[in-house]
Amino acid sequence: MGVGYSERNFSIYPNISQEVEASLNQILHAFDHDISFQSEHNTDHLSTEKESSNTQTKRSNLQHHRSRSLDHSNLAEQHRFVRKKPSVIKRQWQCQFCLTRNETDAQLCTECGSNKINVYIPVMDHLDRNTNKNHHHQHKSLFTPSSSSASSSSTTRRQSRNVLNKNENFALLEEENIHRRSVLVAHKREVDEHIVLRHVDKILRTCVRSHSKFKDENFPASPHSLYINGSTLSKSTLTLLPGQQQTNLNTTSINNIQWLRPDQIIPEEWEENVRTQWAVYRDPKPNDVLQGTLGDCWFITALSVLAEEPEYLTRVLITKQYNYEGIYCVRLCKDGEWTQVLVDDRLPCTSDRRLAYSQAQRKQLWVPLIEKALAKLNGSYEAIIAGRCCEGLATVTGSPCETLILGRSNNPDDKNVDYDRLWAKLLHSRLQKFLMCAMCSNNLISREEFDKYGLLNIHAYSLQDVKQSKDGRHKLVKLRNPWGGTYRWTGDWSDNSRLWHENPDLRRELLDEKRNKRDGVFWMPFVSFVRYFECVDICKLRHNWYEVRDTANFYPAPKMMQAYYLTLSHSTELDIALHRKISKNLRIHRSDVSLCIAIINMEEQPHGNYRIYSIPIISQRGQHKFISTDGYLSPGTYVILPLLSNPINKYLDNTEFTIAIHSSHAIDLERIRIPLRIEREFLIKLCIFYGDQVRTANSSDRDTNHSDGVTIYELKKYWNGLMVLVENRHPTKYVHFHFNCTVSQNAFISRKDSQNELFDIIPPNYRQIIVSITRQSPSHSFTIGHDFQYNLSSHDYIKHGEGFKLKHWPKIDEDQLNNDLHTPQSISSAKQY
Repeated sequence: MGVGYSERNFSIYPNISQEVEASLNQILHAFDHDISFQSEHNTDHLSTEKESSNTQTKRSNLQHHRSRSLDHSNLAEQHRFVRKKPSVIKRQWQCQFCLTRNETDAQLCTECGSNKINVYIPVMDHLDRNTNKNHHHQHKSLFTPSSSSASSSSTTRRQSRNVLNKNENFALLEEENIHRRSVLVAHKREVDEHIVLRHVDKILRTCVRSHSKFKDENFPASPHSLYINGSTLSKSTLTLLPGQQQTNLNTTSINNIQWLRPDQIIPEEWEENVRTQWAVYRDPKPNDVLQGTLGDCWFITALSVLAEEPEYLTRVLITKQYNYEGIYCVRLCKDGEWTQVLVDDRLPCTSDRRLAYSQAQRKQLWVPLIEKALAKLNGSYEAIIAGRCCEGLATVTGSPCETLILGRSNNPDDKNVDYDRLWAKLLHSRLQKFLMCAMCSNNLISREEFDKYGLLNIHAYSLQDVKQSKDGRHKLVKLRNPWGGTYRWTGDWSDNSRLWHENPDLRRELLDEKRNKRDGVFWMPFVSFVRYFECVDICKLRHNWYEVRDTANFYPAPKMMQAYYLTLSHSTELDIALHRKISKNLRIHRSDVSLCIAIINMEEQPHGNYRIYSIPIISQRGQHKFISTDGYLSPGTYVILPLLSNPINKYLDNTEFTIAIHSSHAIDLERIRIPLRIEREFLIKLCIFYGDQVRTANSSDRDTNHSDGVTIYELKKYWNGLMVLVENRHPTKYVHFHFNCTVSQNAFISRKDSQNELFDIIPPNYRQIIVSITRQSPSHSFTIGHDFQYNLSSHDYIKHGEGFKLKHWPKIDEDQLNNDLHTPQSISSAKQY
């Protein structure tokens, strides 16, 4: 049994690069198949086991600094070999159709017989790891870099990186199938479609034989699919919605909802449309999308924006033709992981047989079917109320998304917003044909002012275009409200504004076109845009890019954190995203935890020494379901740190995450475990690299060395708050440091029981993170006011006040092996663990 694959299943061009060829072979090998695409490059891909072993030996001798730029000749040697052996996915997987959890080695679902849908593709160079498992256990001493036998094993390359410090049980622990190599986005999509269509065809044939229509028992036509509690909207959900949407939802309460199939539904528009056959797609356009009473404008706006690129939109629904049996498959990227969702065509409708939620004009089904698939993935329709535009774009495209903060008077970083740079970024994104959404929100502006100018506060709009007049005087943005023409901008450059008549060239170019006044489209000036809108979400759709994804746990073992080796063979542009895995029906809950992801250069040396010597890429720390960042990296191997911050120690139902990396060239990813305390070293280096050195009365000019050996860093960039680091390089004296948080609004202080006042003794040649202050609620502004003072003393204890005779108040654990963020760390031993 099995599915047959060949190069005929994929988008291949006659003259392809080696990277594209490798991507295709990678996909084919992932399905336990021996078919590969042959080309003129193929002759260089095969080698004997003897040659492989010799090459691995050479690499192990060269591999001392794991996270440095690699020698090009070494890279060429590294990528010569392609194994043709099957992969085994070493974690349980859940069938996306019947939701059965299957054993790791099962290629078919034990309940319904469907294939694995999400394909995790290991690096082919490492597919034979399992065959050497017994050999590996017989040579455990290979973990020690000085072992004389290390150079003779084909597994040495990985083992030489996994330095074992027996005294501290410091091991980058071995796992099976922890390697991933990126593949072309198109190849991954075509494989997913190929697998799922076979399953859909099987169900279709069953329905045809039985003369029945498909019913999805996993998402039934019942109140439990509408509401989290199975009866009505919860109070916490209603608080997320404006008053008008609450009213609309109340009119479509559980007593007024009925589930109908398309041939039973009365379309919203023209009567003659009743005689027109329903279709999945009918030349879809952005203005076809109409949001219903459900408060999911974040997602519906993303669909409207995606309709500007019909090629990408039609990829979301794998079942592209209307069928009588009512079975459809939708491909969505939930929490960073591609998932194929099977749904039937029973849709929530009002008592007068009209669609209750979102719809598309001209009797198209793609909007309500995709909306239903998202509701199924999240547990109910209620669970998809409220969200960010970038989440919607990432869900329907799987592409990297970036959020541009427009600046707000209640934002501490508002003074740092460069509006010229922001405008240039919007122009560039439009030129690249990236998709864009904008969130209308400003809690310092009254509802009456929003109503006056025809805008909806806390509402998502699609950003369709940006234009600048030839003389540069006028900067305009084109927006669309997914509700249609009910709410339209009425200020400068609105449809009836006199400014169009004063600028006939712009009128001819932008306004003199056939327009439906109900389509919700309008132009507005950029200066008004940044006043009333909070942010712009940009979805970076790119052709011929690569992707790799992996799902893991932030804390894979006690006192350990998950990390990755990232290996590049070319100078590469990267977009990297970190997604929290959200359990069903919990998506609408506000996040009390923060995410951050960083790429670092970490030097490893014999005897367990290491040094974080640069942070080339880091994301903004954010209280969101996912965060992202981008940048360019030179060839080499780096370490990726996915970070979860839970300052209030809230119980988390799930600490799993998905990392998704898009790249301009193929990359390799290797999962590793590192001690959790390394996070402290990372944050210290983050303060030093990106923090501001603070002038004090005790110090001289910041451009010269501090005369007393004390340096104080305040980190605000990337942190969404404040972190204070004190470094004492005085050879003999202790720093007595007193920190006082004078003003704190919507902020959380990391030191427990501090009552906003801290006392610390920092020994000579030690550094300490005194405090981390972070925003408590992401939806409200926050204020931090503080001061501090210090003096040098020969005493190693607090001499008066709170904590008398102690070294820290509130108390902290000074054990260097603990995970406490505030433990003083030796400057001289910062390279060792």
